[in-house]
Parts: sequence; structure tokens; C-alpha cells
Amino acid sequence: MEKINQLQSSKVKYSFSKNARLLMDTAQKNNIPVLKLDSKEDLFQLGYGKYSVLFKGLKAEICSVISSNSKSNLAIIDSLLSSLGIATKGETNQINQEEYKLLVINQELKAVVKESTSLDKNLLNYLNKQTKELIVNLTKSCTLDIAEISITSSDIRIPITQTGEVIAINSTPNLINYSSILDLEELSYQIINYYQPARVPIITVLGQENNLAVKIINSVLELAGVNTGVYLSHNIHVRGSSFNIRNKTKNINLNMLFQDKEVEAIINGMSKSNLEEVNLEYKWSNLLILTDDQEKLANYLENHLLISQIIESKKLVLNSKNKAIIDAIDQVKSDKIIYCSLEENNLVIQNQIKANNPVVFIKANNLVLFDGEDQLPIISLNRLPQSLIENPNLLKDVLFAIAASFSLQIPIFVTRTILQNLEPELILKENKLNLTADKDL
Repeated sequence: MEKINQLQSSKVKYSFSKNARLLMDTAQKNNIPVLKLDSKEDLFQLGYGKYSVLFKGLKAEICSVISSNSKSNLAIIDSLLSSLGIATKGETNQINQEEYKLLVINQELKAVVKESTSLDKNLLNYLNKQTKELIVNLTKSCTLDIAEISITSSDIRIPITQTGEVIAINSTPNLINYSSILDLEELSYQIINYYQPARVPIITVLGQENNLAVKIINSVLELAGVNTGVYLSHNIHVRGSSFNIRNKTKNINLNMLFQDKEVEAIINGMSKSNLEEVNLEYKWSNLLILTDDQEKLANYLENHLLISQIIESKKLVLNSKNKAIIDAIDQVKSDKIIYCSLEENNLVIQNQIKANNPVVFIKANNLVLFDGEDQLPIISLNRLPQSLIENPNLLKDVLFAIAASFSLQIPIFVTRTILQNLEPELILKENKLNLTADKDL
């Protein structure tokens, strides 16, 4: 959070280290989110929110504190080596000593190379079994997930306790040096997978008038115990505080939520202008909700980015009357879409029910969810504020929120509780749910 003002635009040409670029390229190939934060400091993030991991080159934020050559750390390492029966630099007088580098990834030996050669031969199979165990125990004792251990030995087939010594421990080896003997992409994937960075769910609500849908979804998730981060109308809302970012760097908006370690789900309320402004920092949404009417959505289709978002998103919610958007996304499987309608007899709704696909609609004065098997009444229209019932667009937002809650596997009683307690002020005032910025960022 404190580094938010240092974030660089995604259009900047970064000059990260080779190690950092290797990890970032591998992460992107495996659909793991990447945020490039500071090339000068070699700082980047993999994953979003609660499941994010901050890297500085090869070092993760949760790596060992024994990763520098400070006097205190060197003393600790010397003590550990002594406890393992391994000599340190200058303690032995062996002749015909040669230097070797031992690469350890996730506390597993991956390579042994002789320093005097061209590093094109992996001598791992020649290394003495006891030496292997001692080196792995050393990295475990130092809690080093990645390390390059430099040793000298007259014969690596004999235990290092008899023939050699440890002369250096490097916590940031250059993986490129091992490209001729190791699959660096596989190696970098093992490094990344060790920390298990991942996405938090992203719910994108796209439309000019999307405030009510965003706020209801946010309330439902919060009541379900989910820590949310919300972007709406140039405001960031996270952990009880709101910030206005209207005049800040374009990519700050969602990055602020992506970096917050307490955020478990992100709700992104966007208009067409927002879509063009931020260029969507992430690849896809878990749930994409299109709230606008047919004409506005038809205009959105001019933006190729929106089409790719629709196709790549895992679930899509939209109004069953939006023929323009339905025709444009005929390549999207019908079971991926949750249609909503203010009418029970809508043809699209009926066809989806026959196909056992979820829909949300109004029937006999009730808001009803068909979950693929049963028609479940969520709430009677009589229990909603009159100002909402009289406004079809706002009523559709409620249907969208019900569909979103179902898609996110929120229990129906949680959604019903929020809807039963909707206040008229929420309908009339744009930022009732504390989504107005109480401070500038």
C-alpha cells in the first residue's frame, strides 16, 4: 500500500533483471497475474490480493532473513556450518581443490557445476550422497528456498566434511547460467509454484448506471465474510476506507486492490470511459455483468477489448433482451451465461430453463432464481422499496446482483437478508454504502 505512488505505467518499457523476466514470463504463460512495480528495484508481484506474492528478483517477500552478507548473518551461517560439520572458507588446507557451484531450488539440489568449466555439464550424479544431504540441510537451516552454494573440494565423490569447505552462499543466483543443463521455464515454474500465487475472484460490472448492482454485490459478499475491494466512480473502497483516485496515474486504480493482502474479492464497477481509460489491468473476470441497455451495449461492441473480456470471462450475466450483445457473443456457450429478465415469458428465459441453465426473472410478484433444477423465490417485490420497484433499470440491477451471488456460490439467505434491508436512501443516493471517498490518495 505504501508503495502505491511509486507504481509505474504499464506502458513503460521495463528493464528488470533476467531472473525477474524469467519468472514473469513463466507466470504469464501459466495464467498467473503479474504486476510490474519497480524495475529499478527489480520489484514485481505475482497473484492478486490475499494470494499475491511480492518478489525482488528471485527473492520472495517470505524468503529467509539470511539473504545478505551482513556480519551478523555470516556469523549465523558459520555457526550453522560448524553444527553440520562443514568447514568454512580458510579452515582447510586441502590441495588440488576445485570450486563447484551447487544450485538449490525449493530446498532440492538441481545442479552441480565446476566453476572452471563452461557450466555445460551437470555433475549432480557425481556428488556424494552425504554432501547432498548436508547442503540441503544447510538451506533448510537458513530457510533459503533458493540458493547457490559455492564449495571447494578435491573430489566431490567424497563427503565435503573430508575433502572441502563452503566458501559462499548466494541467495540470488543467476538462473541463466544454468540454461545449457536445465529447463529454465520448468525451473522457474517450480519456484513460482512453491509460493502458490493466485488470483482473487474479480467481478466486473460494466455499464453507465451500475452503482446499485455493485453496492448490493459488495454488501452480499461482506455479509458472507468476504473482504472486498471495490472500484467505483474513481473511488477505491477497501477495508473500511475510501480513496479518490480521479487525478492519479491510470493504472493505480485496480493495482491498489491487487496489492492489498487482505482483499479476497474485487468488484470493479466500470463505464465505457473507464474501460478505455484503464485498459483493464487483468486478463479476465471470474464474473462479467453487463448492465446497460441494448443500444449502449451495441456501442461497447466497437471496443475489441470488451469482446475478448466477454469470451475469456468465466461467467457472464446480462439482460435477456439485449439482442445485439447476444448475437455478438454467439460463440459463448449458453451454460456460461446467466440471463436476467423482468418478464417470466421471455423466450430466452424459457429456452434456458428448458436447457437447465440458471436464470433470474420475475414471476408472480417474486424475484425468482432458477438454479438449473428448481425455481427458488428470493424475495417478494412487496418487500423492496417502492422507488426501486418503480424503476425498471434499478430492478434489473437487483436481478443482476442475485445472479452474481448465485454464481459466487453465496447462500440464498445471505442475498435475501441484504435485499430485505435495502433502504430507500440507497436507491436515491449514489454512494450510500460508504463508497464515497473520505480522503484523496
